[in-house]
Amino acid sequence: MSLAKFSVTKRVTISMLVLIIILFGFISFQKLGLDLMPDLEFPVLTISTTYEGAAAEDVEQLVTRPIEQAVSTIKGIDKITSTSSEGLSVVTVTFEWGTNLDFAGQDIRENISRLRHFLPDEIEDPMVIKMDLSQMPILLFGVSGMQNTSELRNYLDQTVGPRIERLNGVASVIVAGGLEREINVYLNKTRMDQYRIGPDAVMASLAASNVNVSSGYVKANHQEYMVRTMGEFKDINTIANTVITSVGGTPIRINDVARVVDTFKENRSYMRINGRDGVVLFITKQSGANTLETVRSIKALLKELGPTLPKDLKFMTVLDQGDMVEKATGNAANSAIVGAVLAILILWLFLRNWRPTLVIALAIPISIITTFIGMHILGYTFNIITIGGFALAVGMLVDNAVVVIENIYRHLELGLHRNDASVKGSDEVGMAITASTLTTIAVFVPLALAGGYAGKIAQPLALTICAGLTASLFVAITIIPMLASVIFKKRTFKKGEESVEAHGGKLYHSFLKLYEGSLRWALNKWYLVSFVTIVLFFLSIFGLKVIGGEFMPEGDDGMGQIRLTLPVGTNIEE
Repeated sequence: MSLAKFSVTKRVTISMLVLIIILFGFISFQKLGLDLMPDLEFPVLTISTTYEGAAAEDVEQLVTRPIEQAVSTIKGIDKITSTSSEGLSVVTVTFEWGTNLDFAGQDIRENISRLRHFLPDEIEDPMVIKMDLSQMPILLFGVSGMQNTSELRNYLDQTVGPRIERLNGVASVIVAGGLEREINVYLNKTRMDQYRIGPDAVMASLAASNVNVSSGYVKANHQEYMVRTMGEFKDINTIANTVITSVGGTPIRINDVARVVDTFKENRSYMRINGRDGVVLFITKQSGANTLETVRSIKALLKELGPTLPKDLKFMTVLDQGDMVEKATGNAANSAIVGAVLAILILWLFLRNWRPTLVIALAIPISIITTFIGMHILGYTFNIITIGGFALAVGMLVDNAVVVIENIYRHLELGLHRNDASVKGSDEVGMAITASTLTTIAVFVPLALAGGYAGKIAQPLALTICAGLTASLFVAITIIPMLASVIFKKRTFKKGEESVEAHGGKLYHSFLKLYEGSLRWALNKWYLVSFVTIVLFFLSIFGLKVIGGEFMPEGDDGMGQIRLTLPVGTNIEE
């Protein structure tokens, strides 16, 4: 028994199947995330090392080059680039596509740990960072207000930040810029020489005193109590009274040889929001979280907190991925909807009958809903790439259905019962539309299997289209025959009409005459048509070179930047 005959004779079964597909399709739709771009993992690891106060040349010689040599022996590396600036070393390691970055990152950490004893003691431990688009900020606020940026930074860190981090989908909240508290110890060389104390002794005493130490436990009244020795500094007086050593039984404290000042870190950057000093709030989302929903929940929380925030505290949106996602995906979705509506209208103009048009109108959403299931299985999200695949595939989704419906209609006109016409019409073209669909899918398979960054971008587009085409084939050979056997009825024609072509009216006949005339002319002038075709082919190749190309089109995010390069050594206050 063919699929078409099964669908016609088992209408209840097929109807239940359609309901199940719709149910699972809606469940898959709700679980699909919404992002601007697909979740891509670039084969890039960055090693960032901070060396406070060191010149760029020292950073390069003492930190960057040893790290480059240490990681260069790891397998799968494509290239290594580095940047050395004042107080900072950044080594970027690019691996071949397909490299397991978790294993590669572990190898880098092991190599650096073996190198650590040869690096300056003053550097912070190198950080290995994976380049992940999903960890890019989804919201970036410029925040101003309060008396100074130190109070502003502390308020955001202690009050606003923790509330935002508790929201579903939020990974981290980072406050950048502003004044950071710093305790400076200014050594008095004369007094240190007097007591014969070096800077290393001062540093060692501070490091040894600024710790909390576990001291075991004590038993009392059949209970055990954990004991800890609290030594962490609470204020600058504790630091000033820290004992360095003793001379003749007299303790020498920090305040005997130095001056302790509670101040702020030296500013190496300034942030201003609408002319006022401020800080920047970076908010990132968890991997797999819905960007739009996460952004909306953050904005809703800030609106809720509004009455409790200081009156002069102002949030200015600098970057909003939620808005970008909504606009980009909305435009692509609208294009897909308009394409589907236009396809249905064009079919109605040619068929001039509401019954086959209704079947097509039902086939398109069923095919799209079925595609949602495939996207969920593949782990894709809604983004401009996958929705673009939908927009591109909408026209192709109706191709199979149109072929089957036209053949069913033809058999109805030949006098067959609608059940028989549905079965025979579908069976006759079943192999043809299957071969046609598989041929189209084969065109997109190379895109899905392509390597490199371009392949990773094109893969969701190609597989979304393939899933849509597979769904449309399934709908055409199972659901369309069932719908046709229920909705279609034998046509009756007026006198002089013998087929649906005759019912097409003046518009159809005018188009048919124009096509026949053009075809006859082309067949008679085949040499001229061949020559023009060859000329157009070579002109298109020349035009391709003239047009040029780029990897990704430039987008308009509504932001502008002004970069100024000042002479070397220019003071930051200037």
